Amino acid sequence: MQSCIIYREKQQLKNVGYDVAMLMKKLLISRNDTVREHFCSIGLNSDFSILYVDQLLTGPLNKATVYPLSPRRVFQTAMFKGASLVILYQNRLSEDPTPLEEDICLTHRLSHGGRILGIDIFDHIISCTARYLSFREYGITEPFYRSRHSMNLKPRL
Repeated sequence: MQSCIIYREKQQLKNVGYDVAMLMKKLLISRNDTVREHFCSIGLNSDFSILYVDQLLTGPLNKATVYPLSPRRVFQTAMFKGASLVILYQNRLSEDPTPLEEDICLTHRLSHGGRILGIDIFDHIISCTARYLSFREYGITEPFYRSRHSMNLKPRL
């Protein structure tokens, strides 16, 4: 399945988790595509400006469809577009953004693959209708991004 670049406008992120959740919600509403689940990668440059949104998977996202996602597939567009950071984003049709064990394992696996390529996974955001959860903001796992950059991120409570 070919990826679909669904965002091409540069936008700088201030509060990463919140900004990405709101941007993706607006994108999916504008495309009239809120009844399916999506798994996307969002490429950033070193100034935390969005370079692209790459829709990787669409449909019922479960362990069988998301977990085998390869680092090559996730980082293909990042390499082509020159991204230095990637944010993973998935929406859920349920009202619970709590990550599954498979979500955490996938994020770790992709993080290790990205380090080899020199492209860090900055965050993984799971969004529902009214809430979102950012792995980075809520400290669910160790930080994926170990950077020379300093960025003041405030958790969204």
